[in-house]
Amino acid sequence: MTDLHTLFTELTDPWQDACMLVNLDGTIAAANRACAAMFPISGARSLIGQRLFELVLDSRERLTSYLKTCASGRQEIPGALTCPNARGEPERYRAFGYLVRDTVHRPCVLLRCRPARDAFSQFTILNRQMDEYARAHRDLQNSHNRLRMVLDSLDAIVYVADMETYELLFINEKGQKAFGNVTGKSCWQALQGESKGPCSFCTNTFLLHPDGSPAPVYNWEHRNPRTGNWYMLRDQAIEWTDGRMVRLEIATDITLRKAAELERHLSQNRIEALLSLSQRKWKSRDELVDFGLEQAVRLTDSGVGYLYLIDEDQRHRHLHTWPGQPEAAEFAPNPLKVPVGNSEVWTECVCQKQPIIHNEAAATPGTPNLPDLCTPISRHISVPLLEEGQVVAVLGVGKKTSPYSDEDAQQLTLFAQNMWHIIRQHSSERAIREAKERWELTYNAIEEIVTIHDEEMRLVLANKTAGDFFGTSPASLIGMKCHTLFRGSDEPCEGCPEVMAREDLQPHEGVVRHDNLNVIYQVSSAPLIDPDNTLRGFVHIAKDVTKQYLLQEQLRQTQKMEALGTLAGGIAHDFNNILSPILGYSDLSLLQTAPDSSLAGDLIQIKKAAERAKCLVQQILAFSRKAPTESQSIDPHLVIKEALKLLRASLPSTIEIQQNIAVTGCTVFADPTQIHQIVMNLCTNAYHAMQQSGGILRVSLQQVTVTEAEVDEQGMDIDPGVFARLTIRDTGCGMEPRVLDRIFDPYFTTKKKGEGTGLGLSVVHGIVKNYRGHVSVESERDKGTTVHVYLPRILATPTDADDGQVYLPGGDERILVVDDEETIATLMERMLGSLGYQVHTTTASPEALDLFHENPYGFDLIISDMTMPHLTGTELSQLVLMERPDMPIILCTGFSKLITREMALAMGIREFFTKPVTLHELAMAIRRILT
Repeated sequence: MTDLHTLFTELTDPWQDACMLVNLDGTIAAANRACAAMFPISGARSLIGQRLFELVLDSRERLTSYLKTCASGRQEIPGALTCPNARGEPERYRAFGYLVRDTVHRPCVLLRCRPARDAFSQFTILNRQMDEYARAHRDLQNSHNRLRMVLDSLDAIVYVADMETYELLFINEKGQKAFGNVTGKSCWQALQGESKGPCSFCTNTFLLHPDGSPAPVYNWEHRNPRTGNWYMLRDQAIEWTDGRMVRLEIATDITLRKAAELERHLSQNRIEALLSLSQRKWKSRDELVDFGLEQAVRLTDSGVGYLYLIDEDQRHRHLHTWPGQPEAAEFAPNPLKVPVGNSEVWTECVCQKQPIIHNEAAATPGTPNLPDLCTPISRHISVPLLEEGQVVAVLGVGKKTSPYSDEDAQQLTLFAQNMWHIIRQHSSERAIREAKERWELTYNAIEEIVTIHDEEMRLVLANKTAGDFFGTSPASLIGMKCHTLFRGSDEPCEGCPEVMAREDLQPHEGVVRHDNLNVIYQVSSAPLIDPDNTLRGFVHIAKDVTKQYLLQEQLRQTQKMEALGTLAGGIAHDFNNILSPILGYSDLSLLQTAPDSSLAGDLIQIKKAAERAKCLVQQILAFSRKAPTESQSIDPHLVIKEALKLLRASLPSTIEIQQNIAVTGCTVFADPTQIHQIVMNLCTNAYHAMQQSGGILRVSLQQVTVTEAEVDEQGMDIDPGVFARLTIRDTGCGMEPRVLDRIFDPYFTTKKKGEGTGLGLSVVHGIVKNYRGHVSVESERDKGTTVHVYLPRILATPTDADDGQVYLPGGDERILVVDDEETIATLMERMLGSLGYQVHTTTASPEALDLFHENPYGFDLIISDMTMPHLTGTELSQLVLMERPDMPIILCTGFSKLITREMALAMGIREFFTKPVTLHELAMAIRRILT
């Protein structure tokens, strides 16, 4: 603001009129000396920043309207202001205002004010003003002449052009010398020559802000097509004398600087090309040649490059061209004897053994060609490459737009010599490198761990497989001893083949188990012996055979389980046949006994014991069979307690079992067998952890609510909600973090050989995940382990059968009972007869089939055993259903691998029971089927 005021006062202080610059909001930005007489203040400078409408007696609305009127056009707008004089009396001033812009190009109003006077005074003032205007016009004309003189003396072209019509309004003397007196013509026509309209690179769009105000100076470089010279251009928008915006351009000739920069650039490019040629690693000779030709073409501003490599027999030449793929051509014998007039471009160069330059035009007769590869070459350089005085190659370039010079030939010769030296060096290195690469590719492609050791069993080389196994680069293994790397031991492994190979210098192999890595290796070691029979080291090959050994162990375990399953199945079948009459006759006896008698209580206890025996058989079968899961609504506390009863018999007395098992609120939808499997696996692991020192095994089952915050904090892969949480905690040895991170990996185990396969926890994890649950493990060395199993809780609760007498529905339908056990057949006859049914029994399935054939509608229901001689239960059922598809059938089995509930129902059998079957279950099923 100070600079604006100073400039304004220097221009307006000589005037007698009070002059001031007023922003559109009424703020005074500058004022001359005469303003002090208009306003009774100490000085004009004190007016800066004050609001004009606060200093005058006119209304703010009237003054604001006047300022806007002045700013709306470029002509002077007359007006009037009323100001209080020193005596406080109003004094009238005539005002003239017009639009100007301040130093930052913001619009403001220049107000020129004078007191209102009579005609004589006005005439006097008018004469004085005319004198001032005349003096100002002379000063302006002198300034214009001085500016013209300055612009003409500049060593630069200066012109002004209209930004809308492109008309040249001014051009200085240097511009007129270059383009003539082109004032009045369009800039694109006068300065650019062949242009048909405004230039595509016109800078007008860069010179104005979106609001129309001038933008900063725009600097750029351009090569003028009329003069051929390079110019540094400075363009900016300025306001012309009539108020329109024009483009002022100052163009300084930089042709010499550009030429120097180009020469420096070419020299730098040549050096960089030679450095790249000498330092880069080339995969093939063709790649090197292609790059060399590309650089030769670039360095000489050519359009094509070629290289002929002549074989040692001087009978074959291999042609490379650029651009394009390398080509090979074979020519007649003794090509060096081709006459100079031959059409091939290299002929004269080969004959004279020196660089040859041709700058003839393409139409000149006898212009040399690259045969069958491109059009005739207009201008070219050929440079020979010599070895022991004989031409071994020719490097050439061609199709330059301007003639070639001796400097081009000199630079091409220097480049060709370096290029040929690298080609020869590359050929020697390539043979060595290819042999080494083939060996390394073979070495690293071996899937086994292959290492080479020195005499002290230190690694001197390792293949890629070795590095991948240890999670590092092969180079980082160098220097380590074999047994230190694999076992962390200071002594060689027991049974190490390398130790034996050292003794007799013969290859050896063997199996080595590394417990810390849980890996079993098939190891072979062969000595490296020099021709003088000196031992230099060993080739050591280790093949991971852990999976094969585990599969063999798993196969043996599977075979054991299959054998156990066969034995358990046979025992279960017979045992269930024994339990059937116990449960059946207990039910019959209860029907004939008063509910409140002591005998009824004894019978109920017998029945409970038989039912526990039934569950025990089912748990035994769960270990030995591979049956599909049958999820149902269960209370897991029953399965957990049963599993703990089995465990208690097998655990030593040094291990105490503590239980905290909730009997309500933990109902889940799961397979009881798999819940049993989870408990047994986790408790077995806890037992192994406490096997040496004993301890406490704590088992708890609780209902818990898992919040969203707990899910996020603990990283649980479950949705928030209510869960049944099974917790198994031991006071054993615990686990280190590295072991804890891998406990769910299949085949991973810290147990000794024969104590486990490493599948237990992975099976538990798989079962729980299948139920959309979560398993978490907390463990610390020497402080025990805690395993939490979360299973989603359901609201449905299984209904327990009453221990006493229950309602038994009956009927009078005809039932055929088929069972090869006479005791069971008799029992079924009595049980069903007690319910009112007409029962016919047989112990032979063929006889039952004959009875059915005699009268297919003679029975309303068939109850058949599964395992029977001659015809099994399923075979009998199929034959019956083929003749009468609507025949109701109930199939019972003590144990069978051949049938499941799903398979039976799919065959058309109405109900499937596993023996022993209670009277209540049977009665309810019969009425459900026959109703």
